[in-house]
Amino acid sequence: MQWYVLAPAMLQILSEYGAPSWLSGVLPLVFIAGAASTQLVSVALSARIGARNTFVIGLAILSLSDIMIYFASSAWEAVMLRFIAGLGTGLFFAPAGFVLVNISDSSSASLMGLYNATFNLGGLAALAWGVVDGLLGWRLGTLVAGLLGIVMDVASATVIKFNGRPAGAGPRARSSWTDLLIVGAAGAGSFGTSYAFGFLLPSMAQLSFGASPFGSGSLTLLMFAGAALGGFLAVWVPASWARSRRLVSILLAVSSISYLMIYSRSFVFFLAASFINGFLVDLAFSIYYAYAVERYGRDQSALSLAFINMANMAVSLWIFPLAGYALPRGLLAEALVLTATNVMTVPLLYATRERSGN
Repeated sequence: MQWYVLAPAMLQILSEYGAPSWLSGVLPLVFIAGAASTQLVSVALSARIGARNTFVIGLAILSLSDIMIYFASSAWEAVMLRFIAGLGTGLFFAPAGFVLVNISDSSSASLMGLYNATFNLGGLAALAWGVVDGLLGWRLGTLVAGLLGIVMDVASATVIKFNGRPAGAGPRARSSWTDLLIVGAAGAGSFGTSYAFGFLLPSMAQLSFGASPFGSGSLTLLMFAGAALGGFLAVWVPASWARSRRLVSILLAVSSISYLMIYSRSFVFFLAASFINGFLVDLAFSIYYAYAVERYGRDQSALSLAFINMANMAVSLWIFPLAGYALPRGLLAEALVLTATNVMTVPLLYATRERSGN
């Protein structure tokens, strides 16, 4: 939820600060830059204090940053706080994934599907948060969202007992670092465009279809409903799917092309395209993350997920200002940018050595 909570009020935020439209691409850029910079830090910290304790600290930083946005007096203060929020996010992802795959014997595809599905339920709540912003104002609405994050953080620290420490980088992991970075870069287009699309989706609805500033988040939450469904569907996919490089590549490529569907003069078709896109992207990414876990082992899952997510984020940074630049130029420009930047990175997956022969 904290990833997208500013999205419904984006245009109002820019207007209140008198900021240019291109800043809509800078806010997600600095958030992802911060998250990329602490991915490997999260693994080192998990090895010292445990994975649960690390992601609890990360969620606390993320939530406190959103609380502080209430007091931001300029657009650049908001940018700085989103960067700090990103730092907290980077401490969350890999340790939480490590905890999840080590407290269950379920297949990695099922667990990553569940992880992504619940992530997107949070995204759905964030876009619907426009209703809260409409009642309280975006500043107070964001503060309440940050407080909700603190509540969830305390609940996590209290309820989750497993606090295992990830294994250090074994010989296989050390010999595969180059491959890990290439696998991560291969998913960078899908990662970057998905986050840019979700973050800018309410603004697209406002600019292209005249949706209300605070109702647009609720109207466009179908993307996250589709994504949650895609994640839950991955719970039942065969474990062999997560071992096939070819299948992962096909799924990423198909989800890339789905952005073309958002170019529509009908709001109904726009909503349907958002739902289909969310479904395809999340199904593909659930299998993609499971592929990383299967390929490098559960004992190395914190390290492999951190490496891959760092590459996802670092390689995708240029997508956000480009998507922000395309925003006021219409849905066709946005659809072409998202599709092209997404498809470009997928072939990198074939540059890695395949252990299973697929």
